[in-house]
Amino acid sequence: MFETKSSERRVCCVQMCMAVNTVSVDHKKPANMQDICQSMQQQLMVMVEWAKYIPAFCQLSLDDQVHAIIIVIRIVCHCSC
Repeated sequence: MFETKSSERRVCCVQMCMAVNTVSVDHKKPANMQDICQSMQQQLMVMVEWAKYIPAFCQLSLDDQVHAIIIVIRIVCHCSC
């Protein structure tokens, strides 16, 4: 059963990554708030799915998992400014 869930997660993560990477930017319109929020949602979903592959992350309580993701987001945002 664990292998099935792991395989399903892997397929889901790959599909999300492919969807994010195949967005065309040929039209080059400026991003509006909705575009930015959709992009952030996709990136967060990919990050959470990726984190589920880390055994230590899966052993954390849900509350600690959320805090770990928030810390990573803060670090990434701080480094990209």
